[in-house]
Amino acid sequence: MRAERTGTGRIAPNRRSRPPARAKEQTPGVIADTGAAAHAARLGGHILIQGETSDMRIPAKRAIALPAALLSAVALTGVVAGTADAAVVSSGSVTLSVNASFVSQLAKHGIGLLPQDYSSISCANGQVSITYAATGGDADISTFSGSVSYAGAILGFDVKNGKSVNLGSLLFDLSNDQFDGQTATSGGEVPLLDLGGTQAGNINGSTETYSASDLTLDQAGADYVNSALGTTAFVSGESVGSFSTTWVI
Repeated sequence: MRAERTGTGRIAPNRRSRPPARAKEQTPGVIADTGAAAHAARLGGHILIQGETSDMRIPAKRAIALPAALLSAVALTGVVAGTADAAVVSSGSVTLSVNASFVSQLAKHGIGLLPQDYSSISCANGQVSITYAATGGDADISTFSGSVSYAGAILGFDVKNGKSVNLGSLLFDLSNDQFDGQTATSGGEVPLLDLGGTQAGNINGSTETYSASDLTLDQAGADYVNSALGTTAFVSGESVGSFSTTWVI
């Protein structure tokens, strides 16, 4: 069962409060420049700093369409009618593939990104791909609703002024087409990235997958991180990379 939609539009975020995720000890860095490497050595872990690739932004307008047969099946199972309990995510993962050109641009401002408590990390085709494990949720592609939460965090820091921000409680908000995070002082989830480009969802038994060919910085997320780090490096609408996630219910 497959459904697709495109675009970057979203509804006002449904913020959730979760305890910040704990970081685990990491291995030496992947991509680094001289100044940020020293900072990363003190923190420990993979640091995303610089590289080069092409801009992946795909302009598109938002459109959601479900086949009539799918809607009928959903109604029969009671999801639309409201007679069935929401599915609970038991396992899964999300992969954020970040353009090396994006982290290279941040490096010009002295900004570094340090993934924490991730499942895997790799570099290929001008992107750094970080995978985090799912910890729960109720996302449902058949109704384009719900969310999936993940372990791990993303630490951002400024090597010039020493400021840092740790974005944990990572969350894929399917209903709003965005990827969220929060800090101990943010007062709830902050929309960090907006899903865009070509988006595709698939249901195969109890396994659901969703992907987006483009990720852009959300206005609220850019403003929050800029304020926390005392920088102007994060620009709303800037292309960051691509997104894919799988979960089992």
